[in-house]
Amino acid sequence: MGVFSTTTDIANLALGFLNQKPISDFSESDPSDNSLTTLQFYYPIALEQVIRDVKMELTSKFVQLVKLVDNPTKEWLYAYYLPTEAAKFKRIFSGIYPDSLETEVPHRKVPVNAGAAVDVAGVTQADPAVVTADGLEDGQVVKFASVGGMVELNGNSYIVDEAAATTCQLLDLATGEAIDSTDFTAYTTGGTVTPQAHQRILTNIEECWVEYSIIPDLSLWPADFGIAVGYKLAMLSGVRILGIEHKDFVEGLKVDYVMAKNNAMANGANESFKGVRPLSASTLSRMSRRGVRRPSC
Repeated sequence: MGVFSTTTDIANLALGFLNQKPISDFSESDPSDNSLTTLQFYYPIALEQVIRDVKMELTSKFVQLVKLVDNPTKEWLYAYYLPTEAAKFKRIFSGIYPDSLETEVPHRKVPVNAGAAVDVAGVTQADPAVVTADGLEDGQVVKFASVGGMVELNGNSYIVDEAAATTCQLLDLATGEAIDSTDFTAYTTGGTVTPQAHQRILTNIEECWVEYSIIPDLSLWPADFGIAVGYKLAMLSGVRILGIEHKDFVEGLKVDYVMAKNNAMANGANESFKGVRPLSASTLSRMSRRGVRRPSC
């Protein structure tokens, strides 16, 4: 069993390095919580950078992307959903003509922040399902909670499609197919739907495939690798959480990150996560060290 079991553990490790209070659930959607939304924004970026720095050898996966929306910007024609399991994005393919490293499809990877929860007023038993909720937009990735009756929606995330002022349809995140709620339990009352933080791929090519790396369950991470991710997350999110007046302190975390990264490499974290080691005495000492006075909560 690894030292870190959930992304909440990693997020709280980063907050500990910043001497901030822990959060209860990293997956929550609360736009009013600056620390939480900042950590959610930077977590995938921190993970990808550590994988790159530690030179991880990970398993590659090829998948066809699910389109979120057309014309997301003036520069790009399509926005696609990057699966959350993608620990390290490698490259994008057209799916139409032969691709090589020299002919890689032009693209841009962008993070999207979580949004505020919206009350659900109704969901039809139909194909496709129609949700009554104000203010949702095409291409948003949303998660349902506390829906009465149609409990099949609770805890699941979907893509918003055919959005109008008060209604929308839902698409499956994995297939892009419209959700058929004909066999779901009838909706009764209540519920919320919340836009989720996610990564998007912007490109001008329709029918896109990507290659990305996946890693084992977080509970299998070697301790040194998890600590490195915690330090990198603290570095990236520190100024936004603490304020610009603490910039020098946040910059000082680079020394700790380099030590953690080097420990991860020296202890073989890049060998496909073989073996899980407990925290060493030196690591525990480094984690508790207060060489520079940390900002107070």
